Amino acid sequence: MNWKGEKLMRYGNILNLLRTNLPNPITRDYFCQKLNVSCRTVSSDIKKLNDAGKKNGFRINNIRDKGYVLEIFDDKKFKEYTHQLRQVNTTMTDVRQRLFNLEIILLLAGDFITLKDLSERFGVSVSTIKDDLKRTNQFFKEKNLKVVGKPHYGIYISGNERDKRQAIIDLFRMQLSAPVMTPEYITFTQMINGNELRKAIEDSLRKNNLSINDLLLKNVIEHVRLLIFRLLKKNYISVSESEDTGDGNDQVEMLVQDIVGYIEKTYGMDIPDFEVLYLKKQMIGKLSFVETNQEQYLQKRIHQALIKVDKSYQTNFKDDEELQSFLLIHVATLFKRLTTNHQLTNPLIDDVYVKYANVINASLDFMHYLNKDLAHKLSKDELGYVAIYFAASLERQKLLEMENYRNVVVLTQDGRGAGYLLETGISRLFPKSKIKTIATNELYKINSEDDLIVSTVDLSDQIFEIPVIEIDPILSRDNLNRVEKSVRLLSEDPKQFVDEMQSIIRLFDADNFHICEDNDYLSILENRATALERSGKAEFGYKDSVLERELKISTVYEDGIAGPHPMNNVANQEVIDVTILKKPIRYKNKEVQIIFLINIGRGHLTLHQEISRMMIELMKDKDLLKSVIQVRNYKEFLYKITLAIKRS
Repeated sequence: MNWKGEKLMRYGNILNLLRTNLPNPITRDYFCQKLNVSCRTVSSDIKKLNDAGKKNGFRINNIRDKGYVLEIFDDKKFKEYTHQLRQVNTTMTDVRQRLFNLEIILLLAGDFITLKDLSERFGVSVSTIKDDLKRTNQFFKEKNLKVVGKPHYGIYISGNERDKRQAIIDLFRMQLSAPVMTPEYITFTQMINGNELRKAIEDSLRKNNLSINDLLLKNVIEHVRLLIFRLLKKNYISVSESEDTGDGNDQVEMLVQDIVGYIEKTYGMDIPDFEVLYLKKQMIGKLSFVETNQEQYLQKRIHQALIKVDKSYQTNFKDDEELQSFLLIHVATLFKRLTTNHQLTNPLIDDVYVKYANVINASLDFMHYLNKDLAHKLSKDELGYVAIYFAASLERQKLLEMENYRNVVVLTQDGRGAGYLLETGISRLFPKSKIKTIATNELYKINSEDDLIVSTVDLSDQIFEIPVIEIDPILSRDNLNRVEKSVRLLSEDPKQFVDEMQSIIRLFDADNFHICEDNDYLSILENRATALERSGKAEFGYKDSVLERELKISTVYEDGIAGPHPMNNVANQEVIDVTILKKPIRYKNKEVQIIFLINIGRGHLTLHQEISRMMIELMKDKDLLKSVIQVRNYKEFLYKITLAIKRS
């Protein structure tokens, strides 16, 4: 399915959910969960739907703290529009839906199933089923499984039971709108009491003092439900697949025994020991705990890894005790998951990688320093969870930096009125600072004890020994944000005059702006990175580092925007090399049309975050993004990109 088809499907699903839920509102988080997309995507879709609604008889209202509600003001036009979306959705979903259901049926069948039987179930010809089976080969190959046929018997899925169960779980998580199950599974789902099973697991978790988040609890329940179904059909895993993990944690043992006891009592079955061991493997990677005999060892390794990260990125993660506590629990659980080949999925992964792009590399390095043998197994989703901890720590470090300022001067035209109002806001940013408000004729009051000047007047012709941040004279949230961002940038790159907007704008220049028709993303990166090396703006090795980073985890985000950067930032001259493509190209199933190749200095994580904010602003404002992509020269580009920087 192409990306336009996916968008139209979501539009139809959003309107259907809103219409069926009237008059009650629906939260954005609910849409994210139901549609399996990021919150930014939901916001963008609703904005586009509201644009379409002007001509099609509806609008989607956002009720503060409650959610979205559909308002229909022309019922005829609204029905015509939704009918058009349904027609598109039907065309788009038929094939994909059939393929997903085909994969589920083959996995749940447990025996041979004929092509004729499958064609009757789906209401399509045998030749269509044959074509569909060819398309499913890639899915089964990725799961270490294979479709095998036998004359006069039919087809079945060949492979070990562990891989089959994981494949089934993965398909369930795709949230099919109308899954076609086998008769046996339909009977089973009607028989099982989901609420009772959840309560039994939650009671055992509390009793054994174990913690688990909602996402993982749902995952555990899925695994237990599937375990019951497979055992009732006598589809057992092999003894080798259930080899002992060597983990002797009493809490986990008790939890597993509670679950086994519940299953045996409720469904009247005896669970073999090797299935119990397999269930234990499933639990270990999902529960948050640190074994006593590993705690000191892990604490030492984490601290040593953070020291190395701090040296590379000029940060102070090693002194953040809260970060180390969170990492201790997360890493202990993560290593158990990696050793048992179980990794978490992250429904907000795209948001994480755009918003926290500045700490992704630091997180990668941390995991490599911690355990290089397991780090290469780390999925993009799992790394995203680690990056969130580092991003939170970086925010705490920035707050501490604000507290280091003890004497701040607020300089205004007359030193009174608006100046004192501004002083009130500035004092909130610098909670441990003494604020001194003066007028332009009182510059002599600035002395060596002062740390910073926040000025509402132009001081470009003055020379001071301390930094100056120039802002508008009226107190506003934007003004305070500007001061906060400027102070954070100041800690990375000390200057006399600090301007957070100019810190980004200065990175663009005409020599590093290109409009082209190339169609290979990696080739574009290679060529542009090589040009930066030859110009002396990037160090030798920059090109290889950019490609290494891209091949590890793609920096192609949403809406055709890419923000590639090297594994380690070590620019000789900071610059963002911009490439606009006349026609969009695709890389790893994502569209690319504008590339911001980032080349900044070591440890400039705040600067990287501000660049990310600029890209996020373009993703939020599709009209602005379109106008940026359509520019004809550098002058037009600089004007448009400045708007995005101002809004970010």
